[in-house]
Amino acid sequence: MVDASADTGTCAVCVVHGERSLVANLAAANNFKAAHVQKPENWAAVELARVVYSAGFFITVSPESIIAAAKHCAEHDKVYCMNLSAPFIMQVPPFKKALMDALPYVDYLFGNENEAAEFAKSEGWKTTDIAEIALQVGPSLMDCAGWSLSVWLASCLPGCLPVCLSACWSGLTAPLQMQSTRRA
Repeated sequence: MVDASADTGTCAVCVVHGERSLVANLAAANNFKAAHVQKPENWAAVELARVVYSAGFFITVSPESIIAAAKHCAEHDKVYCMNLSAPFIMQVPPFKKALMDALPYVDYLFGNENEAAEFAKSEGWKTTDIAEIALQVGPSLMDCAGWSLSVWLASCLPGCLPVCLSACWSGLTAPLQMQSTRRA
């Protein structure tokens, strides 16, 4: 997308002792509209893709684009992936609604420990245990209107702690834990 009224977005990353922080200026990305992705020359990329990934931050800009791509994936037996991106997505009501509207179409959901904890809090869950949150997300989504896929996977990436995965196949949820190889 080219937007003559805004600069290209930028992001600064600071990494200290294995921990990172990001500062982003979305600039032109804030002006993205569903009409852009729906142009035939752009939609062709969605049609060719077998896997589509969206950062949760995109919820703040064009939830309509997310739903269009996610529905396409569901209707054409493709994989749709998303991450929670930041706790504020769950804290701001219009962003939380957009997230919840998209989640029934999500096959793979990623989040770190802070995002998972905020998601649990926003859902009224009483746990802060990352593995338990990963286990609860899949079955809770199966109650969402529009849920049509039988495979779902949540991944909570808690820094250098074990990675918590929850896999859900036709209602059976199983915890999977993998030790991170990242060094602090």
